[in-house]
Amino acid sequence: MKKNIKRIRLLILNISFCKKVILMWNKCFSVNNLMEIFHKLRILLLFNTIEEKEKEGLTYYDLKRYSELPQSKIYRMMNRLHGDGFLLREEKLNELGRPKYLFFLSEKGLEKKLEIQDELKEYLQILKERFPENSNFDEKKFLRGASLEMWQDPVSHVLSSEKPLEKKLKILHAMREDIIDHRNKVDSAIQQVETDIAAEKNQ
Repeated sequence: MKKNIKRIRLLILNISFCKKVILMWNKCFSVNNLMEIFHKLRILLLFNTIEEKEKEGLTYYDLKRYSELPQSKIYRMMNRLHGDGFLLREEKLNELGRPKYLFFLSEKGLEKKLEIQDELKEYLQILKERFPENSNFDEKKFLRGASLEMWQDPVSHVLSSEKPLEKKLKILHAMREDIIDHRNKVDSAIQQVETDIAAEKNQ
């Protein structure tokens, strides 16, 4: 009897978990929510990058180097985040030209960064449930350390990091394996399309 009660409880828990996963899955992958996820990820990458540059600050020019966004859009985005209180701005006078503005993460910005991390962590956990082959992915570590610099040039980011040489080598080997795997998939896809084209011509 006790065993049956225990099984029923486990079944109820599993059903509740499955319902939550299904609801979250649907929520994650509606078009509107996908756009929201990308927007939050972009803001998180920016906040992490600014936090990395905490001592020297981040300039408009720095952000331009890390992204393909037009200069005007960068100005609007940074000024909006500053206006909302997420960024602090410090003016540095330059005798040779215009003053340079340095941006830093405010207390409010830090709180917002942690809030976005928690929100994105939920989505990434659902993805891990959906794609178990990626179960080794450490979403917490990614959300804490992902930056625009890492996103734009991951190889240089690894080389310039303070990680031990053995760790760097391990990461670079893993990156190469991923590239080889993707290249093999692309080669296979090309071969399939070429086969289909040849079959159409022979009809």
